[in-house]
Amino acid sequence: AVESMRSVRRLAPDTEPVMVSCTDPLNLVGILTPGPRVPVQSRQFIAYLNGAPVEIGPLGNVLSRVQPVTISGSE
Repeated sequence: AVESMRSVRRLAPDTEPVMVSCTDPLNLVGILTPGPRVPVQSRQFIAYLNGAPVEIGPLGNVLSRVQPVTISGSE
């Protein structure tokens, strides 16, 4: 298990955000991350980047604010 965790640490950072509905059981903001809990609301989404929440709100708003990250030297 330790070697698996170490291999994840050596992976390149993600460039695409992962979207999770606030009603999803994976809504762990405020449980596993610092800060307040995100309330369960049917039209709210959480954008995660590299495992950290970076934006919360209605899907259209979140998508317009969260852009894929360009890593220099990867082009």
